[in-house]
Amino acid sequence: AFGPKNPQAREILNPIRLIIGQGIVGSVAASGLVEMIADTRKDSRYVCDDQPRLSELAVPIFVNKKVVGVIDSEHTQLNFFTPWHRDLFVALASMAGSRIAAAQFEQERYRLATQDPLTGLANRGELMRDLQERLDATTSTVAVIFIDLDYFRVINDSMGDYAGDELLRAISERIRMHACPGSLSSRFGGDKFVVVFDGDFVQAKAQAE
Repeated sequence: AFGPKNPQAREILNPIRLIIGQGIVGSVAASGLVEMIADTRKDSRYVCDDQPRLSELAVPIFVNKKVVGVIDSEHTQLNFFTPWHRDLFVALASMAGSRIAAAQFEQERYRLATQDPLTGLANRGELMRDLQERLDATTSTVAVIFIDLDYFRVINDSMGDYAGDELLRAISERIRMHACPGSLSSRFGGDKFVVVFDGDFVQAKAQAE
């Protein structure tokens, strides 16, 4: 927000929440169409925020053909917004959508590079990076817990790979839930898992138990 509701940089005073379809902004979010209102008093959808304004322009932001946000502007004058304003806001929305898409792509690229796709835990590469970082930075000891499942192949052979994958996911979630704060839980490969954290042998033994 920019204006009276945002006098201190990022702080929004008395924010309101609109659901999809509510108000002019919510309608744009639902339809994906630009709305340019010449007189808000004649539009029953208009929702007054901090003070009433007479004209409004709302433009959707698209990412991968889906609306992810709306750029909205209001003005105290009747019929203030023109096709020039509309085109400018459409261009800004397109730029914003491109930036958001690029950020999402970068996040996904990082996730694929660092996470095991089956369990969501860190992969071996991320484990080795984290371990090396801890060894380089810490002045204390680093604890490593190595977990190897017994008879996992029996599950795959008797019940199929799907059952084996479900078991790995369940075990991964249990490891994640019980890992101590600041630790890194990873799938080393196959049915092997590794948990790394800053600690000594006593702490590692207690955590493993």
